[in-house]
Amino acid sequence: MIHKMKASDFRWLVFLAITIDFSCSAKLFETLDTHLRAKEGSCIEIRCIGYATQIRANEGNAVWSWMKDAKYHKANRSFTGTVIYSTTPKYPVSLEFEGRVEYLGSLSFGRQSQNICGIKINNLKKTDSGNYSFKYEGTHTWMTKPMVNLTVEENPCKITFEKPPTVKESDPVTLQCSTSSSCHSSPEIKELQSHYQQDYDENLKVSRVSFFTNWEDDGRMFTCQLQDEKDNCPAQSIHLTVEHSPRSTEARKSPEDVKEGDVVTLTCSTRGRPDPTFSWFKDGTEATVIGAEWKINSITASESGTYHCVATNNYGSQQSDAIHIEVKYPPSGVTVETNKRSEITEEDDIVLTCAVSRSNPEPHSFRWYQNNNRVGEGKTYEIKQIQPERSGSYTCEATNSVGAARSQPYQINVLYAPRNAVVSRNDVGGDSVKIRKSVSLTCNTEAFPEPHTYSWYSNSHHKLSHSQKDLRIDRVDREDHGCYICSATNVIGSGTNSSALCIKVLFPPTKPILSMPAEATEGQNITISCTTESFPLAQLTLSQINSNSHFSSTNSLPISDNVRTLNASFEVTPDHAGRYLCNAINSEGSDSTDKELVVKYPPSGVTVKTNRHSEITEGDDIVLTCAVSRSNPEPHSFRWYQNNNMVGEGKTYEIKQIQPERSGSYTCEAANSVGAARSQPYQINVGPPSEDNTSQLYSSDAFVGDSAENTSSSTSVSQREELMKSSTLSTSAHDGRSSQSKAVEKSVEDRILDIIQESVANQLHLDFGATHSSARARLLTCRPAIYSK
Repeated sequence: MIHKMKASDFRWLVFLAITIDFSCSAKLFETLDTHLRAKEGSCIEIRCIGYATQIRANEGNAVWSWMKDAKYHKANRSFTGTVIYSTTPKYPVSLEFEGRVEYLGSLSFGRQSQNICGIKINNLKKTDSGNYSFKYEGTHTWMTKPMVNLTVEENPCKITFEKPPTVKESDPVTLQCSTSSSCHSSPEIKELQSHYQQDYDENLKVSRVSFFTNWEDDGRMFTCQLQDEKDNCPAQSIHLTVEHSPRSTEARKSPEDVKEGDVVTLTCSTRGRPDPTFSWFKDGTEATVIGAEWKINSITASESGTYHCVATNNYGSQQSDAIHIEVKYPPSGVTVETNKRSEITEEDDIVLTCAVSRSNPEPHSFRWYQNNNRVGEGKTYEIKQIQPERSGSYTCEATNSVGAARSQPYQINVLYAPRNAVVSRNDVGGDSVKIRKSVSLTCNTEAFPEPHTYSWYSNSHHKLSHSQKDLRIDRVDREDHGCYICSATNVIGSGTNSSALCIKVLFPPTKPILSMPAEATEGQNITISCTTESFPLAQLTLSQINSNSHFSSTNSLPISDNVRTLNASFEVTPDHAGRYLCNAINSEGSDSTDKELVVKYPPSGVTVKTNRHSEITEGDDIVLTCAVSRSNPEPHSFRWYQNNNMVGEGKTYEIKQIQPERSGSYTCEAANSVGAARSQPYQINVGPPSEDNTSQLYSSDAFVGDSAENTSSSTSVSQREELMKSSTLSTSAHDGRSSQSKAVEKSVEDRILDIIQESVANQLHLDFGATHSSARARLLTCRPAIYSK
């Protein structure tokens, strides 16, 4: 048979699952018993456990309760039943169970692997029979199933122990406890004082005790139990109510140690029935506070004093012992005081005192701070021979058992003369500055008060006419190169000089000074010096113009930071003659200087030149010339020697109609201002006279020097042919001369003279004009010989 599920039934199941978070796979809580039995007047424990792994996350805001005969109602989606225990006012406990249910479980869930959630019901009644369940409400809602069924059975030996009516102090009172007469055991009243006498009626199973009450019996509990009963659950208890005047009246304060600003609560406690009323007194004066509690919010020092309370009811009043409130407060009004009222100067002794205007209790410790750094302890702090570095902000901190307080900063400024002066540049540039640029220096120093005057020095001793902290040079010159020192002065005194800050002025080389002789003699040792000033030091180069010779300053040492000299020493040779250039260059620029060196040297390459072959015949006219290949200056004198005997002077030496005795070794000596040099010997051998003077005279070799080869090679063929033709013409025309023939003869003679002159000049490299007269004279000398033919 198939049943159809209504939609409403389906919705109910869904709602039920959501509401109670029912799960077959994971239980949150469960009860351990399903059926329990107990006797009327006894007690019963219903056991329950929870599983922490399932409820750990729900512990914080969960509530739980126990219910009897719980039923679920669809309409409002809730359970109804008798609440016998609850952790929330949302579910109040039923009056019939009030005071009889004891919770045996955990105060929170989720901290143990299994959590206890059981209860104990005391003084059971037959009406307590029913079904009991535990309900948990958190993120999950859980109701234990199945419910625990409890059956309370009738107890034939139930104890009856009735509470007597209220009595007054010192009135008599009787306590009576009974049970059924059919019970085999008699009841017995417990918690009696030793002097109380208890009476038993074995037949009626009644126990009685009578006594006069006192105020201490008020609220006392008495228990009645069958004498042979081992279980304490069936026992019955009552409390006496005894009316009396207030007793044990006591005033208390909280907290015991009262600090200013605390919330202080005064509580008056007493024992009295009916409940007493309370009044409060401070320092003997009644306060406007009524009630057992007096709450003082943010107590102040002015509320220190002696307090007591008075409890009053219908039977009288009682005053408590006095309590003393001493409001403690931390130090305040902390200030720094000093023995120096005037300005503090270096080396002074100073004592600082930490003064506190109010503190309760008095400060037990003091600490001193300089610029928030702890420097000492004690009510006073002494500084002997104070130094400038002890200037600063001083505070003292006073501490008592309540707290601590610091003073306002006390500023100590130690007056001292300037010290530790340092010169620094305001601009960027390191230790150098370009010429004609500006530079700014600052004199920094430690001093108090600030210096009013500054002194500046350059190069350690030269005092500058400047008294300000900053020194500015708008247009730097070479003279500004050097080291700068400053010092400062204030009202205390003058400080020591600073260390030097050296400024290097960068400038291009000055025009080099080239020191060298204008003239030098060959073989002379001379030194050429080139000097320039610059910074950084210039690279110097000395070179001979149009020559590969040069000298570099890389091998020279600087004379000073700015001056560099290049020295070049050498032994003079003629090749050293010429112009010398000194060039200086650095990062800032360059410059140069040049000079001429004239080298003087004695004549050299001195040779004897002659107009004749070595074969010279008697009667010939001989002309010797002293030729010099090089000389500076030109030779100023010539001397001729025959066989080392001086025979003449002058560039040329002429021997007319030479005779045999003039044969020998001839040398010439050329001399200038530097020295003299002789030629190699030139040998002249005079032979016998020749018959053909004409042919000899007009021979192409008539004028030769040291070598006939040189002469012949220098005379052109055409000149020789022309000379021979003229010579032949002259010879043939000699006979029968007329005036006309003489004219022709003279013309031929002149032409021959010109040809010979040109030939000799080319051969001997002589000046044409200079040789003209001597050549002509020799020709004229030869004329008679020509005509004699």
